Amino acid sequence: MWAYSVASFSQQDTRLEFTVSDPGISLGATLTRPSNKNVSAAVVLLPVAGPTDRDLSLGRHKYFKVLADGLAAKGIASLRFDDRGVGSSEGEFLESNLEDRTMDACGAMEILRSQFPDIDDFGFIGMSEGAGISVQASQKCEAVSFIVLLSLPVRKGQIEMENQMIRLLKTSFFTEDQKIDIQNEAIKFLKLASSTESGSQKEQILDIMKGKYGTVILPPYSFVPKSPEEKTDFVLSSWYQSQLNYNIEESLRNLKLPALAIYGNLDQAIDPEINSRLLSEMAPEIPIIKLDSMNHLMQKAKVGTPMEYIMLPTSFSNEVIELITKWIQEL
Repeated sequence: MWAYSVASFSQQDTRLEFTVSDPGISLGATLTRPSNKNVSAAVVLLPVAGPTDRDLSLGRHKYFKVLADGLAAKGIASLRFDDRGVGSSEGEFLESNLEDRTMDACGAMEILRSQFPDIDDFGFIGMSEGAGISVQASQKCEAVSFIVLLSLPVRKGQIEMENQMIRLLKTSFFTEDQKIDIQNEAIKFLKLASSTESGSQKEQILDIMKGKYGTVILPPYSFVPKSPEEKTDFVLSSWYQSQLNYNIEESLRNLKLPALAIYGNLDQAIDPEINSRLLSEMAPEIPIIKLDSMNHLMQKAKVGTPMEYIMLPTSFSNEVIELITKWIQEL
């Protein structure tokens, strides 16, 4: 079902391309293997939501490059890949949904397994949405033996997005009256956008995007368009609609593999307390580790807001790498 070709090799890293047969697109990837060490396990790394490159780059930080190198130092190989339409990967990111990204994860796992025919332990390490995809993919891909869930959103997408907006508003510079108005407008927007007939609500969504608070209702990420018309199309895209409809409850309740969940108590992107509590209710056998001073991207932080990410001196936390590798090695 999947094909690949090696493009170049340099010490630990091998650049790969693998093709997902449906819809027949090529995805660029990097395989990182331990130097001068036997491979004890191998993992596919799955990133946060949004058009993300294989290194999970943000500013000068390369979170997954740091993670991959840290895993390799402990004898664990890893594969990471560019999202559709990003870097050397083909396709259109906004046309992909959660099922598409789950299929891409399974394609990556198939290629990873082909690289290490002599080992038995293969898993996913997912961050945020990537953690949710890890849960889904672990039940659809072959030969997955464990998953690691970092900053896993357990609540349904619309609820999590609404809560995220409220949390971000609390740390904003708006007056209390403005915060109330923005929150009300955001809830109205999410109700329209998540409607089963959201396409027919296009004009109402556009009116909100053109309105007084249209510039602040969507998070100010670099991939979010600027004009009201483009924002409206963005909201109606397959990708954004899949964010609203994110729901992994059934998959979590049916999860049979060993899993480890890690949350940071400074996570401002999702609520770590509520999500970890729901996870323990849905899958009580999963050990949950909560870390002080850790943000959504597993960085040591001071406040945990998204605006702080690029200003922090370190990328992926060594403490988290140690926890992950120790848990995998003890399976």
